[in-house]
Amino acid sequence: MLLFIVVAKLSFAAEGIYSDGSTSPLINKVTWHSSAIDIAKIDDKGILTGIAIGTVEVKASYEGIESNIINVRITDAILTSMNISVRNHYHLTLLFIVVVNCHSLPKAFTAMALHRH
Repeated sequence: MLLFIVVAKLSFAAEGIYSDGSTSPLINKVTWHSSAIDIAKIDDKGILTGIAIGTVEVKASYEGIESNIINVRITDAILTSMNISVRNHYHLTLLFIVVVNCHSLPKAFTAMALHRH
């Protein structure tokens, strides 16, 4: 029996954590690994492509250091409904500043700031 599976893709990113606590993206530096390339393979850009139904472990390595492992289950499930949610909250703050010049009338300036909470 031939089972046709729609190709699904999932994008991964790697971030390095240094001894001083700083972090930095490791774009195009890591080697990506899939535990079962017959189920899903991952390219050098971190794009995982599903090939068959099953579960794979995905990890990255760089200069002898290995990342955590993420388990990915490839299924033939189809979308039947959808939910939405607020991802980031932004509050708009308006600041009114009046500048007085001794040679002219007061001029009003407006500045906007976005605050993410």
